[in-house]
Amino acid sequence: MTNDEAKALYEDAKAQIHRRDFTEALALLEQIETERPNSRRVMQKRVLCLIRLGDLSAAEALLEKLEGRIAEDQFADLKAKLNEASLESIEFEEDKEAPKAQPGVFMVESVYQISLSEATVMGFMESGEVHHSDKLYVRGKEVRILRLGPEDKPIHRLHQGQHGVILLNCDPSLITAGAALRIIPGSRHDEAEPEAMDDSLVLRQTGLKPEISGGDQATQTTVFFTEGSKLVLLLILILILIIVIGLWDIWSWNQ
Repeated sequence: MTNDEAKALYEDAKAQIHRRDFTEALALLEQIETERPNSRRVMQKRVLCLIRLGDLSAAEALLEKLEGRIAEDQFADLKAKLNEASLESIEFEEDKEAPKAQPGVFMVESVYQISLSEATVMGFMESGEVHHSDKLYVRGKEVRILRLGPEDKPIHRLHQGQHGVILLNCDPSLITAGAALRIIPGSRHDEAEPEAMDDSLVLRQTGLKPEISGGDQATQTTVFFTEGSKLVLLLILILILIIVIGLWDIWSWNQ
């Protein structure tokens, strides 16, 4: 295998990973490994694929070979992904027979720093759903959701396939675009959600224009009173009051 052929296979494998076809990506990487063994970059991608495919023992064995051979932050990132997947595997093993909902995964498309301990992430629900009372795994740590949706129009939840905005109580440097944040379900049994919010207000990243998804349009109209509309209403009331007082003065004078 020539250098150009190996490079082409590697780029193809990266593209498959981006499309989340980890089976095909792993097959391509193993072709390179056969001809060019012990490549650090190839081994890193293989570890990632093995984690995503659930072959955690093979991923751990391969990751051990990378210790000291790649940058510390890259090793720590792979280690965190492996630990997170291991925790989830243990949770599923403890109760195999019980029916479980599809685990929620939020795919990050962009990250914005609000402060050293708060970050806004934009992306979409790849699977499951997320509620405002849930938490997320960020590099193996539980992170609290501070708000779903924008500040002036918070929502209760996001469903699979929907784009949205999440404010997290988390160091922004721990999150990168392309990260898959797994949902930790919170307490949902006592939530009383308004019907108009059941289908959630969805924010598309392009232009951040709100739209309502699902259900009958007649039941989806939700009126949000912003601070601006309240001010306009107050000014109208004051104007009406001034007119009434003026009319009263005119009437009194004519008497």
